[in-house]
Amino acid sequence: MAMQVQFGEIAASFDSGRFALVVDEFRVENEMRRNWRRYIRIYCVHERRLVSQLDVKDDTDPLHIALVEEKRGGVLTTSYRGRVSVWTLDGKLVWARRDLRKAQAVHVIPHKTLEFVFGLWRDDNAYLILNPIMGGTRHRITFCTRVAASPGGAHVMASRRGRAAGTGCSILV
Repeated sequence: MAMQVQFGEIAASFDSGRFALVVDEFRVENEMRRNWRRYIRIYCVHERRLVSQLDVKDDTDPLHIALVEEKRGGVLTTSYRGRVSVWTLDGKLVWARRDLRKAQAVHVIPHKTLEFVFGLWRDDNAYLILNPIMGGTRHRITFCTRVAASPGGAHVMASRRGRAAGTGCSILV
């Protein structure tokens, strides 16, 4: 039985030469059971080498990741049914929240006083702004349909009461 490798989501920091890549290794032992191993590899583009590897023990849903290399930087991981977690770049768990489910995307948003915050877009069309230090929810934006994070903040497209026409708004958190 051969080991198979599947690459998932990739994330890069705004002003860095590093990127993170989700790797799933699995071995199909029979048609019903798979032996999974999931990890995140962080590479340096300039040095052309693997910097670190984080073992992530979560379910087999696709993993969404965001990479930050600030003073309190790390890797934010989340999956649809799994928890939201922040890891240091050397693999230590900083915090985890199991109450945030159905995540569709994560973003890193620059912030005035905290250096950055995390944005989490959920399946129920809510967009949450999370504190990177303790993981608490700073803001909740309802009826969110599109999100783009940029160095100036997060740009959110929201629609009210299910109408097709959306209204655009910018948040600087």
